[in-house]
Amino acid sequence: MTQSVKQILIIEPEAIQRYGLAVALSRSDREIFEVSNPSEGLDILQKNQIDVVFTEIRFSAEDGISAMTRLIKLIDPKRIVVISASLDDALCLQIHELGIRLIIEKPVDEKQIETIHEIVTLSKEERR
Repeated sequence: MTQSVKQILIIEPEAIQRYGLAVALSRSDREIFEVSNPSEGLDILQKNQIDVVFTEIRFSAEDGISAMTRLIKLIDPKRIVVISASLDDALCLQIHELGIRLIIEKPVDEKQIETIHEIVTLSKEERR
């Protein structure tokens, strides 16, 4: 039996994108934290048992790779999903070198979100 994700963190600078992702992921058995930058995300990660992080890689005030490096100190990179509208091969390679394997391009539809949720949930169970 698959255990559902309980706590999800969304790190997205655009409020409308953050809201859309939260709505797509909303279920009664999920608690969703929404923040606009990696520093806020780190604070949430330190105070909660986050199961999955959905994050943008491009931030105006911080380099995305530096932000991901900070995040993976607090959560397994297999539990991070990078979602971005502007991904190039070099950036994808840097993300993969950090151990983050789930990268999708915006716009994201609900079916993609659920597929990613299933993959992350399975990898969570495999870690037990």
